Formats: sequence, C-alpha cells, structure tokens
Amino acid sequence: MRPRLRPGHRERARELASSEPRQIGPYTSDGLRLQIPAAEEGAAWRRGARYDNVVGQWRVPPGQEVAVHLYQRWIAPGSVIVDYGPAVAGRIVAMPYDCYRCPAASRPIVGVLVPGGLSLDPEGLVPFDDVAELLAATFDDGALRRFAIGPLRWRRSRAVPDGYVSNGCGACSTIFGSWHLGEELLEYRAIGHRLELLAVDLRVELPVAVLDHLRGY
Repeated sequence: MRPRLRPGHRERARELASSEPRQIGPYTSDGLRLQIPAAEEGAAWRRGARYDNVVGQWRVPPGQEVAVHLYQRWIAPGSVIVDYGPAVAGRIVAMPYDCYRCPAASRPIVGVLVPGGLSLDPEGLVPFDDVAELLAATFDDGALRRFAIGPLRWRRSRAVPDGYVSNGCGACSTIFGSWHLGEELLEYRAIGHRLELLAVDLRVELPVAVLDHLRGY
C-alpha cells in the first residue's frame, strides 16, 4: 500500500514531474554505449546491456527506455546524454555503524531523503541499493570521508556473484552488507526514531524521472 501524501506534496510532485523533457534516458542514436570491466559484465547483462559484435562494444539496445542510474558507472565517454528532466535535492542518510573487523567507527549510507510523495516510504526514504550506482558516480572518497562515510565500491559476494555497489569501512577493506544495515535501520525506526536525525550535510540531485521509475510509474 502506498503511503498517503501530506497536504501540498501531491501538487509539488506533479509540478516537479511536469517539465519537459520527461525521458528516463539517456538515449543515443546507436543505443547507449558502455565501457564495462570484465568482472561487471554479468551485472550489466542482467540489467539489459548487450555486447554488439559488429562494433565490439557493450551498449543498451536502441529503442529502450534507459534508467540512467542503472548504467551510470559504465557510460562510455562521448555518449550523447538526453536531458531527463527536473531533479530534486536529496539528503544523504548515514547510520552510525562499527566495523566488525577493525575498531573504526563509520557511517554507511542507508538511503536518501527526498520530498514527500516522490518515494514510497512514509518519510521519503529512497533505499541505498536503489541509487547506489548514482551515488558512487557522484561522490569521491574525500567528500564521503568528511562525514565518516567509507568508500563506495563495486563488490562481489557469494550471495550476489555478479556484483553490486556496497558501503565499505573507511579504515579497512571490510564490506558492509545491505542486509545487515537494513536490519539496523529497521530497529532504529521501530523504536520511533526519525530518519532526519541520521541525515548529514551532503546532498545529491536525483532526477524526478528516476524516482518515478523506482515507484513503478
């Protein structure tokens, strides 16, 4: 069940989403061209990318709607990116979390807070896994380190052999799995704490079209 929108939020969401163009894009005449490391090809293939033997390059086949956040880390230089509409500023939500392999304290990202009505979550949370590639392409390690957030890296595991973007410890190479962080977040919210208390002074522009895509619109 989708949460009820608070007064004024439906109108605001409609206003933000009404500007043109409304492509989820990017688009190119020959399909979105990608540069994919060998270790990440399986993940890209499952998202719709295909290897074009004629040109010898990975790409998203032409004619498809492309959710840019799914391919952002692999977009080849020179690809023509079509403007995909208005964006909103989201606040990074990072939760205190002690590394289980070293004594370092960290604040892994658990999501992004966006204006009400643009997320299925009652508080406006967009989960980390839904926009992890976009965040990894936006922030460098230095920007994250200022908020005790470790690096965002492409990792592989037994559970996800194709790989995924994960939070990491800033002091060692430990991966913070999304499942464990999700459990910590559920406990935090279950006792009545609000996500705003976990928001840090770090913002990211999220296209409204991407948020629509995540909500199934």
